[in-house]
This record gives sequence, C-alpha cells and structure tokens, in this order.
Amino acid sequence: MDKKILYRTVEELRQQCRFAQGAFQSLRLRLNELDQERVFLYVHAFLGHAVMISRLLWPARAVSAERGELLRKELSVPADSALRMSGGREEVERFDEAYEDWLLALPEADYVDQNLMPTGTMAGSKADVFQRSLDPDMMVFQLRGQPIPLRKVSDAIRVLEGATQQWLRTHQPW
Repeated sequence: MDKKILYRTVEELRQQCRFAQGAFQSLRLRLNELDQERVFLYVHAFLGHAVMISRLLWPARAVSAERGELLRKELSVPADSALRMSGGREEVERFDEAYEDWLLALPEADYVDQNLMPTGTMAGSKADVFQRSLDPDMMVFQLRGQPIPLRKVSDAIRVLEGATQQWLRTHQPW
C-alpha cells in the first residue's frame, strides 16, 4: 500500500475513533438523564462509527483484505478484538435487509421498538419481542436479539485511537 494512502487511512481511523467516542460519551450522558429516544440515537451513532472502524480493519471486499491486514498489523489490533463486532456488524450494515428478515421471522409483526432496562427486568419476555434493547448496567445493546457489547467496543476504540495517534507521530508519508 502506498505510504500516503496508508497514512490517510490511519488518520481516518483516528477520526472515526473520535466520532465514536463522542457518541458513546453522549450516550452515557443521556442514560443519566433517562432520555430514552436520545439514548438510542447515540447508540446508533456510536454503532455507525464502530462499523466504519470495523470495515476499515476487516473489509468486506476481498480486494481490500490486504489493507485490513496491514492496518491490523501496524496498529496491533488483535484478531479477537471487539471491533470485529461479529453478528452485530451485519445487523447494522444491512439494516434494511436484516430488519425485513427479522419482521418476516416474527410470528406476528408486533414488537417493542425500544427497551431500556437491565436484562433481568423483563423476565419471561422473548428477546425477539424487542427491536432495540439496551441493558444500561452492562452496556450491552441488542439489535433484534443480536448482542453488541458497547462498553467492550468502546474500550477497544479507545485503545485503537491511542495506537493511531502513536503511529501517526512516528510515520511520515512524505
């Protein structure tokens, strides 16, 4: 990969990390205010940036696989990183198709759009009854039953941002 392109890509990763961290901080603030709609707004904002980070590190296109491998190596991203977002990434990336598939799989198109309660609170309810569910204690978000550990993803993003800053300080593309 060309040094300038690599440098710019690492800069973009750093920027996406900053955006994601800003969304996560806003999410935590909204949790304290019990503003449910804004909580989910910031969950989705955070996930959007987290997916962009994930795609830069683990590209969907085969032709871009080398870029992902190089970035993971240069920035010391472990193969089992929470940034991979297995399962949850697909739900966010293909939101429309995943939503449609989920609706078609429901016995009835009757569900709760937003649930903001600890997991055990709704004992007896099936997970597929909620489109969006956030356990504010554990910071685990479930999108149509697919769990995404927000705190773990956020922690991995914080580490990645530090790695991008260090990398940018020690490499010059020109």
